[in-house]
Amino acid sequence: MGHNKKERRVIAGLLKHIEIHEQKIRIEQARDIPNQNLIEKWKNEIQAAETTVIRRAKRLPGGEV
Repeated sequence: MGHNKKERRVIAGLLKHIEIHEQKIRIEQARDIPNQNLIEKWKNEIQAAETTVIRRAKRLPGGEV
């Protein structure tokens, strides 16, 4: 498998990871008493994944996803 294809697969996986955590945040915020610690944890993980997506996208031709 080529390098670009591997990068695109990793990026796709990270984007899916972001979607899952955003959904978890929405569910948790809908509760009567949301757990703010969990929400903050997921927000931090989303931010880290977004940073990684940007860094990996720069490795691709044209520097984009």
